[in-house]
Amino acid sequence: MSAPDEDTFAEEGGEMDEAGSDDDEGVEMEEEGADGDGERKVYVPGIEPLQPGEELEMDRSAYRMYHECQTGAPCLSFDVLRDGDGEGREQFPLSMLLCAGTQADTALSNRLLVIHIVRVTQRGEQSLAAVWSEKGQVEIFDLRPQLEAVHSSAAMEAFIKQQKEATALFSFSGHMTEGFAIDWSPTVPGRLVSGDCKKNIHVWEPREGGTSWQIDQRPFSSHSKSVEDLQWSPTEATVFASCSVDQSIRIWDIRAPPNSMLSANEAHSSDINVISWNRSEPFLLSGGDDGLLKVWDLRQFK
Repeated sequence: MSAPDEDTFAEEGGEMDEAGSDDDEGVEMEEEGADGDGERKVYVPGIEPLQPGEELEMDRSAYRMYHECQTGAPCLSFDVLRDGDGEGREQFPLSMLLCAGTQADTALSNRLLVIHIVRVTQRGEQSLAAVWSEKGQVEIFDLRPQLEAVHSSAAMEAFIKQQKEATALFSFSGHMTEGFAIDWSPTVPGRLVSGDCKKNIHVWEPREGGTSWQIDQRPFSSHSKSVEDLQWSPTEATVFASCSVDQSIRIWDIRAPPNSMLSANEAHSSDINVISWNRSEPFLLSGGDDGLLKVWDLRQFK
């Protein structure tokens, strides 16, 4: 799933208050943290391995606020939808909009959830979610009805009565297998990039009208194994980064031939699962199965 640029829906307050008083909860958390036997310390992966019989325990005193909800099935992918209230919010009551995709026992039981407490983009009046599935297809959904429902009890009641399942606005079956990597461009509304488990990456260009995309059938295919994550540059509209099970990170420019890129081979000693492009500095963060997080200065990337 992939991330938003903005969301213009107005918010109705009070949803978070139903879960309890945040001020009281903070006191309870502090009291819990004050008790307990033995020395407490932060667990750092790779520094001091867990001993047989040891288990990690969540320390609620580390959080000013903590809430949880059940989705009914495991969700391996989610993203935050921007709600128009700005960033860096610290005043209570707080709220959040999430979009998540389930991994149920059967494909027919999978659902795309909109939670008012994945990756979505705003294109005009549309709020679009791009979704990978085990069918090997990438599908685009317009989430406007679901977003309207979670913002209003009356709209939610009408939505439930309709019992109408969302249908894909657009789908692409050019990938030869399923995948995990997908990202919306933060600079060009509607532009998308998707990568599959057979190392192929496709760039989507939005067509006029907002209901279809032009997809180059020539994939970016210089990885030798599964593409695990993709990130568009926050400042350069034609540049994106990819990481792979082949332990490399690559920087691409869609104006160049598909086999032309900058590459950091053996960037990790194992599979690279995730990358994140800093929104204000020329840094790229990567994480791999070797348990390491690495920061790359793209001004010196080789």
